[in-house]
Amino acid sequence: MTFGGNNGFGRYADIAYGGGVDFRLTKRFIARGDFEYQQWLGWPNIPGIANTTLLPYGASVGVGYRVF
Repeated sequence: MTFGGNNGFGRYADIAYGGGVDFRLTKRFIARGDFEYQQWLGWPNIPGIANTTLLPYGASVGVGYRVF
């Protein structure tokens, strides 16, 4: 990974954990939600930061419609 503006670079191993769930609202509609947590382990060469670990996460929700 190279950071913008030539501010540094690093090598990472990425582990992602996650899960989701669907809820039936009616015969044709479902609500869906999921979550993902990532663990990036690495040894970047970023000025002022040494041996850091990134821990990004995200969530999403949505609605599905069954056509048939």
